[in-house]
Amino acid sequence: MEINRNMTKLRIMWHSARINYLKQLLDSCLDTIIQTKLRRKITYHYNRLIDLN
Repeated sequence: MEINRNMTKLRIMWHSARINYLKQLLDSCLDTIIQTKLRRKITYHYNRLIDLN
């Protein structure tokens, strides 16, 4: 089960990194349509983090 634990850690790190990256993009984005898409993606990754924990 070591592999499953490592995969879960990797998925948590991936979703956390994506959230941080998307937040940086959102902070510098001026287009409201793209901001909406970025917020939706952030919500997706945040929900996956909740599911993994």
